[in-house]
Amino acid sequence: MRLASQALIYGLIERMSSTALSSPEPILPEVDLRAHTAAALDWAVVLDALSKRTATHAGSRAAMDLALPRDIETVRCTHARVAEVLALSEQALRMPLGGLVDLEPLVGQARRQSALSLEQVRDVVRGVASIDRLARWLVRRRDAVPALTLLATDLLLEPDFVTLCRDALDADGSLSAARWPELGALRDRLRELARGIRSRLEEMVRGEELADHLQDRFVTRREGRFVLPMKVSAPRSLGIVHATSNTGETVFVEPGEIVARSNRLRETEAELQRLERRILVELTAAVNGAAVALSDAHRASTELDLVQARADLGTHLEGRLHPMGSEGVMRLQSARHPVLVLRGLQVVANDLAVSVSAPCLLLTGPNTGGKTVALKTLGLAALF
Repeated sequence: MRLASQALIYGLIERMSSTALSSPEPILPEVDLRAHTAAALDWAVVLDALSKRTATHAGSRAAMDLALPRDIETVRCTHARVAEVLALSEQALRMPLGGLVDLEPLVGQARRQSALSLEQVRDVVRGVASIDRLARWLVRRRDAVPALTLLATDLLLEPDFVTLCRDALDADGSLSAARWPELGALRDRLRELARGIRSRLEEMVRGEELADHLQDRFVTRREGRFVLPMKVSAPRSLGIVHATSNTGETVFVEPGEIVARSNRLRETEAELQRLERRILVELTAAVNGAAVALSDAHRASTELDLVQARADLGTHLEGRLHPMGSEGVMRLQSARHPVLVLRGLQVVANDLAVSVSAPCLLLTGPNTGGKTVALKTLGLAALF
């Protein structure tokens, strides 16, 4: 019914645009009828409202780029999915779409580079967790939402990959020492070395040995080395100068006594960085190996986001989801112009009907805009 109704509406718009004079050559240039119809009906306003009700950036972009369906099966599939979302809402249930991440750029990065950054890995981990949560939520309700569950099959990722992502990070977002114990050992060694260096420098700050040379009594770091702020006049024999203050009156000196320990600290830091790099390469390879499944899951989650947004927009418009047919008949009762409703205006409802046997709609009345509103209401209802 919907596609047949669209054809009727395209015909009405075409007649509105045609000339009343007969001519062997068309007066108006040829236009894309679908694009012309969408523009005439303010379809972009509807898409913008749909976009604002999505939960993800990918869903928002997909809403703005939404194309009109060209086959009845696509329409029926979307209709069934929206109906299931509305049925869930009647039970105060809503798909858990929070936390979904646009994984396509990350999958692309994993193909192009040997190691994702830690921040990118965090995004992948968060996205995989959200996809897994959404898939499990839908599968548990598969008997109630069969149309949505068909999409959920594309959300299912390999259990080993999901486990790897789940275990990859500690609570603070760092690479997991539980998953890779050698990380924990290196981190413990770093803390111990840093604690020892700082403790010795604090003793120097409190003592009298350097009192005449200190500009201030605190321990800080410059270029990754622990240093003390000293007067520019301090003897260079006290240690290595790593930086100078903006005023030029203070130099930041690493006392000679701690240089060897600082070198061990820097070596351990470098070892930790190499290990973290190796783990990031491992995780990136896993993402690359799951690239096809992640892309499928991304598309499915984006479509579910759109389905939820469609249902939310329909609820906002106080619309009703009617049974579908294929007879080319369209009957609207108490229909309101959705764009005017979205703009917060008081809208007069209309009863309208059009069919294959009665494809013309005769509208009469004063020139106050009501006829155009009624015609556009019918057109938008066909597109919806």
